[in-house]
Amino acid sequence: MSWAAANLWLIPALPLAAAAILSVTRRPHRRLAAALSIGAMSIAFLLALIAFIGSLGGHGEHVVHNFDWLALGSTTVKLGWVLDPL
Repeated sequence: MSWAAANLWLIPALPLAAAAILSVTRRPHRRLAAALSIGAMSIAFLLALIAFIGSLGGHGEHVVHNFDWLALGSTTVKLGWVLDPL
């Protein structure tokens, strides 16, 4: 598994972390807020491009990563992601 496939969780996590930080900043810091949000989205976009290009180099294989998100008794709800060229 490549580095990009192992760290796919960073793609949605970076904009979410930026949104969490921006929710506690004050109004006079608009330039910082804009720079942080645009930077987080740009880095997430670059990571998505790296992962996509890496998936094109494979031979039609796709990476699946699931984890237990919620457990209720013997039933579990899984959350995860799939990386494939499609």
